Amino acid sequence: MADELTSGAVPPYYREVYDIVCPNQESKIDRDVIVKILTKSSLPKQTLSEIWNAVDTKQGYLTRNGLYKALALTALAQQGKTVNDKLLDGFAGQELPKPSLGDLSDLRTLSSKIRRERAPNLLSLNFTQLQKLDSVTVNLVPEKKGLLLKHVEYEVKSDFYKSSVARRYNDFLAFSETLLLRFPYRMVPPLPPKKIGANKEFIENRRKALYRFLTLVVRHPSFHESEINRYFLTYSGSDMQNKIKEQFRNFTG
Repeated sequence: MADELTSGAVPPYYREVYDIVCPNQESKIDRDVIVKILTKSSLPKQTLSEIWNAVDTKQGYLTRNGLYKALALTALAQQGKTVNDKLLDGFAGQELPKPSLGDLSDLRTLSSKIRRERAPNLLSLNFTQLQKLDSVTVNLVPEKKGLLLKHVEYEVKSDFYKSSVARRYNDFLAFSETLLLRFPYRMVPPLPPKKIGANKEFIENRRKALYRFLTLVVRHPSFHESEINRYFLTYSGSDMQNKIKEQFRNFTG
């Protein structure tokens, strides 16, 4: 196969690059990530095309082995050698050369973004990364507020924004509807039913369901980065359910 690497010892640098672009060890590196890696070499476009053609499997991605082969060919090209698979045969029993790619920090972000776009409903993040997105709490406010109609109110806290805001069920509903307008192709979690005149058991079960809903939203990378999410978790004014709809009526980002 085009991406097979049969000669030479793999240097630690290769594994470092692999761990950055495949933190979950899924063994498939998207073509766009490979292209980004190759362009960091500052080699001419023609040379980059030759390297890609030498490793391309025609499937839109490379395996770990294919990545290592691309890195080896890149290093050899930087040494002024012509891109050729047979050059790698000379490294039998030796460590393969290390390419010069500069700062690799942006590769992690690009790789994570591409994995999310390829499978938007499967979070390409481990538990630690999810925890860093946000952690929220949803608790009942003891006092019922309202002049004519008594309604349940929740205290919503966000660790990421260091915020604490009061929200009603209809605020959650408006938040959900606004997300659906911005992300029509994504699976926004369902809200629990409202129910008028609910008893204490129902209210507590709904609180737990709202907590689950909000946790799924704030830990979804795309939702987390949205201004809609930030607004819901930080806006402290009145009439939240109408304000959020007005704020993002023509919003596209």
